[in-house]
Amino acid sequence: MVLKKGFESIKYFVMKDTENELDAWKTVVQMRTFAILLSAYSCLMMGYCVLFIHPVSFLICSLALIAALIGLGLTYGENRRVAGEYMFFSSIGIVVFGVFIYGWHSGVQHFLFVFLIYYFMLDYASILRKVIYGITLLVVRLGLYLYTMKYDAYFHVMVKDIIAVQIINTITIFALCIFLVSLGTIKSQQLQEYCDAERRAAVHDPLTGLCNRRALFERVHQVTAVAMADIDFFKKINDTYGHAAGDKILQQLGSLMQEYVGPFAKIVRWGGEEFVFFFHDSDIEEVQNRMQELKKLLEHECFRYQEHEIPVTLTIGVAQKYEHESIYDTINRADQKLYKGKENGRNVIVA
Repeated sequence: MVLKKGFESIKYFVMKDTENELDAWKTVVQMRTFAILLSAYSCLMMGYCVLFIHPVSFLICSLALIAALIGLGLTYGENRRVAGEYMFFSSIGIVVFGVFIYGWHSGVQHFLFVFLIYYFMLDYASILRKVIYGITLLVVRLGLYLYTMKYDAYFHVMVKDIIAVQIINTITIFALCIFLVSLGTIKSQQLQEYCDAERRAAVHDPLTGLCNRRALFERVHQVTAVAMADIDFFKKINDTYGHAAGDKILQQLGSLMQEYVGPFAKIVRWGGEEFVFFFHDSDIEEVQNRMQELKKLLEHECFRYQEHEIPVTLTIGVAQKYEHESIYDTINRADQKLYKGKENGRNVIVA
């Protein structure tokens, strides 16, 4: 229970002021978590220094901790770009200082690879800026290597301390890399899910869940026949029972159509109370039979709204698609037959 509350507190602290679900894993959370992990690393190194009495190292780790905490604090300000730039350059400064003091064998320079990943994942930075900063990191690493080849470290570190520091640095670097790569994967998955949802919303009717007219060219291929259906006296239903009742009927009818006709045809809500069925590999007789089954099903289906039972019938026009005929021409012919059915009393199928 205590661990759960602690985790929730940290999550709230990290997620604070994020605007929406997509923002929750964007730059600000990346910077905050990165700063927290660097702070934890600095605290770990400070503990090691206290344990083995390294006052100079303790001072350096304290400076690293202060720098990380300042960066964390900046993420809660209005200009978060400043926080990102500060953490990038202050971290590089700590690494350079660490190599000067402890030498190449300390392994501190390997953090530059982490900073490269970190900066390339910042959403606000342009590609050009990222490339320039990447080259900067390359120059810094090469410069540090050449420097340590010529000059000795300022502070002599014993072998046992180098081994311990290398282990701590390796674990921290891998943890930071895993975090950043995992974060990138999550952001990519969220973006893909968002795009999929937007794409689905663009081609689906939100009320019935059926395709809308925008999906016509995306979803309709090799159509052999078209049926157009219209709910009889739908305006009267809305006027008598209210538009909420009409919406309920559209939803229930859409589900029935999808269940019983969906396996054989692509169903599109054409507009209002009109639906179009695009059949593949079916001749006009098969389409008539399918529509007749749907019509009979509706005669026995109970459409309820509150305490009311509302009868629902369809008038349907069916047209075979001719070779070289456009799909819109076929739809127009089905529409003409539909209106012929309306003129002949409704609740009929005209082919």
